Amino acid sequence: KPAWHLTTGQTGLLSAITFFGSAVGAVVFGDLTDRVGRRRIFVINLIAFVGLTLLSAAVSNYSLLLVIRALIGVAIGADIAASMSFLAELSPRASRGGWTGAFPQLAWCVGAMTSVLIDTALLAWGGPDGWRWMLALGALPADAALLLRRTLPDSPRWLLSQGRDREALAAFTALGIPGQPRPVER
Repeated sequence: KPAWHLTTGQTGLLSAITFFGSAVGAVVFGDLTDRVGRRRIFVINLIAFVGLTLLSAAVSNYSLLLVIRALIGVAIGADIAASMSFLAELSPRASRGGWTGAFPQLAWCVGAMTSVLIDTALLAWGGPDGWRWMLALGALPADAALLLRRTLPDSPRWLLSQGRDREALAAFTALGIPGQPRPVER
């Protein structure tokens, strides 16, 4: 706000646009995740997120930052659609609500609190450009997630729904899920 002398309305829109983008991303990529698979969307959205996050730290004007933040929101929505589907398909029926409800909420809360602490330090240390450091460092956890997700197979349940039974069995084994999968109605 001080660097570009933004109004309260501009600051509010800059904060809210990511949420609007995530709603769009969840709707669009929810369907796409069902068609092309969870793993492919995992990788694409995180690459986009990392690139856009780094780009957002280097922008030179408000309008460009607004567009990039909206696109980051789309990547977040895509991730929510893919990761919640993946978690639901891997979670045991008895604890599925915890894995798809409580676990993500806890992770998001811990992440938000951690980022506030880090951002407070960055604002004190980074001076007038501290906000750029705050935006750029958002790429670090996404990079870590991207590296970890590269080793994941696609969802075995999704593979079964696509008639890719051998790959599904290999994915169940790779993920340490015991037993034979039940066929999925196609």
